[in-house]
Amino acid sequence: METENPRAPRLEDIAQRVGISRSEVSRVLNNRVRPGRCVSIERQAQIRAVARELGYSPHPGAQNLARGKTDLVALTMLIDSGDGLPPHYQEIITAVTSVFRGHGMNLILSQSEPSSQLSSVEKLARSRQTDGVIVTDMMIDDERPALLSRYGLPYVIRGTAPTYGMPAIGLDNVALGRMAIDHLVSHGHRRILFHNIGRNMMAGNGRYAGYLEAITTHGIDADAEYEDSIYLESQVFNYAMQRWTEPNPPTAVYAADEMAASAFLRAFSELGLRVPLDVSLMCSLNAKYMHQVLPSITKITTQQQATALEAARKLLKIISGKPARMEQTYLQPALVDGLSVAPPAG
Repeated sequence: METENPRAPRLEDIAQRVGISRSEVSRVLNNRVRPGRCVSIERQAQIRAVARELGYSPHPGAQNLARGKTDLVALTMLIDSGDGLPPHYQEIITAVTSVFRGHGMNLILSQSEPSSQLSSVEKLARSRQTDGVIVTDMMIDDERPALLSRYGLPYVIRGTAPTYGMPAIGLDNVALGRMAIDHLVSHGHRRILFHNIGRNMMAGNGRYAGYLEAITTHGIDADAEYEDSIYLESQVFNYAMQRWTEPNPPTAVYAADEMAASAFLRAFSELGLRVPLDVSLMCSLNAKYMHQVLPSITKITTQQQATALEAARKLLKIISGKPARMEQTYLQPALVDGLSVAPPAG
């Protein structure tokens, strides 16, 4: 004959055995004893002994609710559903997970379209489903950090903060823009195409500022070209196919990322142009594995993993109540010479 499984012991069972209220049992077992306002030390010991005897195990969710913690951290991303998840997010997610996993916390992903960023983050903040948030993909005049502050939910920006006084760990994108132009000019290039991510993003705006500083410093304002209206690989390929069949095409290109660099390479191959003999090419590198995919391209590393690690560590401090500076911190880009840049032909 089948027998019914016995139900798990409950707080009510312990309270009945000891002869006190359920709420007092809960306070003792969840270590929320109020000095001078709770049951005696002897009764506390009795409660714990009965709990062990009955095999009582508190529910993790109930424990978290009792102490006001969820042991969850959210990573908010602004991703166009038509583009999919960029490859460098693998490094960001892995880095953040490694930090919080060591403290018994788990990561949840909150993905939204740029047009619905506030509604998505507000739902997250109102529900109190997480102990903190890492904010990515910062836009100009981004309102997500201010919204999280209004709800009192701890956060750290992985990137550049839109205003002062916000905890943020990001890359110095102004330095990246200067570095790209400086490197190409050092090889004798003046007709340089600077392909950028959109200036509606904090990172793109910073790179544009660095680009402007550098072309002014080197006196190539009239020769340099700038483009940030195209991003998809197919768009970049079509743009390159057209521009390099027109008079006086650029002799060197800085591509916004590795995917754009692949599009330029494909177009140059179709047109019979050799890199770097006929045209020089460099790009920002977001995903580490692209070192293997594009080993011969000169790259500027954007420190995706390092900024994610530092952002996670800062958020952990804030959640734990430890001192943490509420200010912007920048990591520096690094140039990796892949021999795809040479002096202009002729």
